[in-house]
Amino acid sequence: MAIIRKEAFGTLSDGRSVELYTLRNTKGTEAKITTYGARLTSWRIMGKDAKFVDVVLGYADAAAYEKDDTSMGGVVGRHANRIEGGKAVINGKEYQLDLNTGSKMQNHIHGGFHGFHDQLWTAEETYEGVKLTYHSKDGEGGYPGNMTVSVLYSLSNDNELSIRYEAVSDQDTICNLTNHTLFQPGWVQGGTGSGPEGTDPCGSVYLGGCGVRCRMAVSCRLKERRWICGS
Repeated sequence: MAIIRKEAFGTLSDGRSVELYTLRNTKGTEAKITTYGARLTSWRIMGKDAKFVDVVLGYADAAAYEKDDTSMGGVVGRHANRIEGGKAVINGKEYQLDLNTGSKMQNHIHGGFHGFHDQLWTAEETYEGVKLTYHSKDGEGGYPGNMTVSVLYSLSNDNELSIRYEAVSDQDTICNLTNHTLFQPGWVQGGTGSGPEGTDPCGSVYLGGCGVRCRMAVSCRLKERRWICGS
């Protein structure tokens, strides 16, 4: 498994300290994750010219990430992508979510004004990698239920970087998480990308008539209200 190193990554505007964790495998590949937004800040791998290259876009410190408006590298939630009108119906009850996107701020995106990518997470080192946890309070962003979310970053000696998500809520709610890493030009679409590319957090099905790409909010009830997924 990867060697883990922790270091300071600066402070937020309210004075809270932010940490940076580096995962390094036996081949020298490194992945760096910060506790601010559980963001992937760097992923250095061996390039074609036998030199290490960072394949993702990132900033130098926490202050720069706090000013970022692209969710760069962050864990996006509770719901990744847009919800038309910011309205969600769960068990017959309609919830009004934060309206934080659109030409008239008429839609909801990425969990609201203070989504998971803008929160300070706690981190712990495990035998698998770095596990980050965030406790989202009932009503945050307009969503029902107290939710505990954890994200596990692991780096194998085969240069596989995995991200595993788990969320538990005390009420039926919406949970649709993703990572919003943006890749360097040339490292997407078979190495022929013409510009920075990000993950498509919600797949290819979009619903709604708001004039922009929107997706219908869907809630699911699973055993013990537990969601586990990976990317």
